[in-house]
Amino acid sequence: MTRRLLAGAFAALGAAVTLAGCGSEPDAPAGDQVNAAAVSWAEQVCASVGSGGDTLSELPAFNPEQPDATRDGLVTYLESMSAALSDVADTITAAGTPPVEGGGATVEQAMETISTEREALESAKTTLTKAEITDEASFQQAISEVRTAFDELSSADGPLKDLKTNPELNEAIGRASACQGLDTGA
Repeated sequence: MTRRLLAGAFAALGAAVTLAGCGSEPDAPAGDQVNAAAVSWAEQVCASVGSGGDTLSELPAFNPEQPDATRDGLVTYLESMSAALSDVADTITAAGTPPVEGGGATVEQAMETISTEREALESAKTTLTKAEITDEASFQQAISEVRTAFDELSSADGPLKDLKTNPELNEAIGRASACQGLDTGA
């Protein structure tokens, strides 16, 4: 059981890294036009992503001797992950359509990614909440299902990957100071 719990913890860390991801691109050659409004938009979004990643970097305690507490900690952590994704979605919504060609469609795709990731988290949380703690086998099954959700999240590149498919937003993300120093992968 300990091995599965630790594997789940490492998968959770991968999901947190995914949420925190926002890589930078090299500076453009001198003379290129910079879309300052798009950079400002990216600043807002990356600040939210960075804040969510900071929140999720502290994993819950795993103690196989206290499965109730372990489950409660994991449920709380899943709730935190979902809330962090909601905050990113709220920030994107508040920031409005990015001032770039095709910005609306790009944001729509990012929001779909966030929705899919939140659904996976909610499903994992429900499974874990309903797990029979008195039955170690069912608890291990729930942990296994939660790990599957984390594996799916850690293999996804998050909403910033969707945003970076737009060349102007990709450049803005590369120039936004809030995006600098965040891990790549999104």
